Amino acid sequence: PLFGEVLMGALWLEHNGIRGDISTVESLVTNRLEGLSQTDLLSRKTTIQQAIDALSQRVDTHTSEEEVVLKMLEKALEAEGQGKGYRALI
Repeated sequence: PLFGEVLMGALWLEHNGIRGDISTVESLVTNRLEGLSQTDLLSRKTTIQQAIDALSQRVDTHTSEEEVVLKMLEKALEAEGQGKGYRALI
């Protein structure tokens, strides 16, 4: 594997955490709202918005981190292809 077992494990853990956050948001959104008071509805709205914002931030951060790893991998593979990779230095 290009990434190695440890990095793939880290990616799996991160993706699993994101899936958990998505499930949390889904459960907040799909819970019944009927019969709740206006105050309770506003509270639920705030809770849902905060959960969605946190999920969005987590996904954005994760995407940026993955982009860095992919760029590093791309550079390393290009250097290897040109005989200028780290293996040529050792």
